[in-house]
Amino acid sequence: VGYYILSTSHRALDKVEAVAEEIIVIGSLQHSLEHVLMPANDYLITGDRKYIDDFNVSSKRVEEAFKKTDELLGHLDAFGLPHVEEERKSLKDIKTAWLNIKELSLKILSIPNPIGNKDGARMMEEMDYRWAAPATELIDKWHKGHVEEYKEIVELAEKARRTSWVIMGSAGTLLLILGAGFAVFYSGFFVRPIKKLHHGADAIAGGDFKSRVDIKT
Repeated sequence: VGYYILSTSHRALDKVEAVAEEIIVIGSLQHSLEHVLMPANDYLITGDRKYIDDFNVSSKRVEEAFKKTDELLGHLDAFGLPHVEEERKSLKDIKTAWLNIKELSLKILSIPNPIGNKDGARMMEEMDYRWAAPATELIDKWHKGHVEEYKEIVELAEKARRTSWVIMGSAGTLLLILGAGFAVFYSGFFVRPIKKLHHGADAIAGGDFKSRVDIKT
């Protein structure tokens, strides 16, 4: 019983850690997606080609964040957590948004004279409102849902911990009561023959030589 209860508690704590990790990973994905929008916008404003390198660095961070998220969802399947399939669909939509953001960013960054370029401004607007905003909204919803889920799982883990201590304490108390009961019973079981011998010896010492002691142990 103790092993089962402790295993349940450990599984609950593992779920807490998994959801906490998911909150961190999703936050990292959101941050990297928001940051990757900036180089193309800054390039349109300044025309400085250093923002091409900035985009390449940010792009790698986004790809790494997607990879971690994919790995994490595979890990969460093992815990049987709800909403994993729904999260996979959300991730697929976010990846689609990212591919369009990447394509538009590269087009903007390839404009030779970007300052005041109308096509660049149009593409930037499309990137922001058509792709980035819905993707960010999906991540926000995902993130908030997991904050609530984290609270629920922490509460369940704490409940499992309390239950384990109550059950183990109750079991220990029961064992003590049973042990005391057996001790009383067997002490009487052993003492009764000794008392019979004692009374028999007293009777013989008092001259009753016909006295017999009926014991079997």
